[in-house]
Amino acid sequence: MWLRYSGGGAVYRAYLKCYCEACPVGCGGKAVEEEEFCSEWQENERNLMLLTLAAAGAPAAINQILKNALKIFVKFEKKHTTNERDASLASNIFLAQFVNTGLVALMVNADVAYYIPPLEVLGKNGMNILTGTHRDFTSDWYMSVGFSYIPTAFAACVSPNAAHFAKWPTKILQMTLAKTSSLTQRQLDLAYEGPEVELSERYGAMLNAVFVILMYSPGLPIIYCFGVVFFASAYWADKITLLEIFKKPSIMDSTLVRIAADWFQWAIYLHLAFATWMFGALHGINTYVPIITEVANSGLRDRTPGEEMGGRVFLTLVTDRIRRLPAFVPFAVFFGIMDRDILKSFLQPVWRFGKEWYARRKRRIERKKYIEMRRKAGYDSEDTDDEDEDEQAGAYQTSTMFSYSEALEYGELRGIESYDVLKNPKYAAAYSDREYIPADDSESDDLSEGSFGNDIDDDDDGKSVATSDKGANSRAQTPDAA
Repeated sequence: MWLRYSGGGAVYRAYLKCYCEACPVGCGGKAVEEEEFCSEWQENERNLMLLTLAAAGAPAAINQILKNALKIFVKFEKKHTTNERDASLASNIFLAQFVNTGLVALMVNADVAYYIPPLEVLGKNGMNILTGTHRDFTSDWYMSVGFSYIPTAFAACVSPNAAHFAKWPTKILQMTLAKTSSLTQRQLDLAYEGPEVELSERYGAMLNAVFVILMYSPGLPIIYCFGVVFFASAYWADKITLLEIFKKPSIMDSTLVRIAADWFQWAIYLHLAFATWMFGALHGINTYVPIITEVANSGLRDRTPGEEMGGRVFLTLVTDRIRRLPAFVPFAVFFGIMDRDILKSFLQPVWRFGKEWYARRKRRIERKKYIEMRRKAGYDSEDTDDEDEDEQAGAYQTSTMFSYSEALEYGELRGIESYDVLKNPKYAAAYSDREYIPADDSESDDLSEGSFGNDIDDDDDGKSVATSDKGANSRAQTPDAA
């Protein structure tokens, strides 16, 4: 690292480093005794440390800028609900930060044009785009790119929670100053009210950390520890800020959670794909996998030295890696999960349709048994047809077998044709011994326009209200009213 990034034309800088820097076995360590001689080495070490810190902190600073910019741009999408807006903002923040944190460092140092020859035109005229120095995850990649990426991954896991937690002392300071600087009660209330909790930012940072950890952890296992640090610090940062400074969150649905759960599935695919490729670069026992082994052996036999990368050569390279035992295990898990998801996406609608059909069939059988039991008990006549019976008492029978939502879903919801109580078979028997006098308008279903002949209401003067045969109300006195 020091040899690569230090300037100057000294040939023996490696010896200078060994002479000035203290080592565990007791050699070197002359930086204090011969300070002037080792001054150049000390200066280069300081510059290298600054470059390392800048490389780790720059992506975190850019992530903050991207987050603030996307919070402005998401307003132009004009989502219908705040839940949709938060879900879109979380996805956009995650994608922007993941490209900046996880993909830029990989693509800058990778020789992508080696695998895709048409991209070599991007490396001409001094552009050097997608024409890095590393074609694979070799030991050189781990010593240069991998080692320098560890601080970047650590910053990506720590900086979101640190910035979130910093809002607590900042809010305390703001409330303390507001006690003496507020001119109106409204300014004081706003200082103590607290900001709105923005879960979309937290979800975006969480997804970015998860993808970065799962992407590089097969080759850099220390990044797993960064995941523990991230979720532990996220727990305390969210708990303290929610209880101390933020407002009570508004009512939310499951849109944001579902979006995050869908992204987690792709994180598993990314993790297994990188594990397969990284482990395939290791030397291991070749296993026999049908078709894959034949394709690899055939491609290796037919490949000529110096042959350019093409479809056949790339397929040979991939199959030769997959058949190695360290790479075959994650590939088998990847293939199994992918098959499960594909079958689930196609078979789940078929399973749902079959389940609903079986439920409808079971309910119809139970309904027929119920009707048969009513006939045997004498409630219904045996010569009554099922369809006629359904028309007369469909609402009553359906209510005994199905709930309202089930009857509406399966087309079993039936009822009478009007609101006339006498047309309802459930109440018709109760009024069978009373004479109903309809109103003048025979087409009206309003029971207030007709009445029963036996109904007599006394008024305050001792008079009674009787119902005429024509449906009009007439006022008459009783014989002993005088």
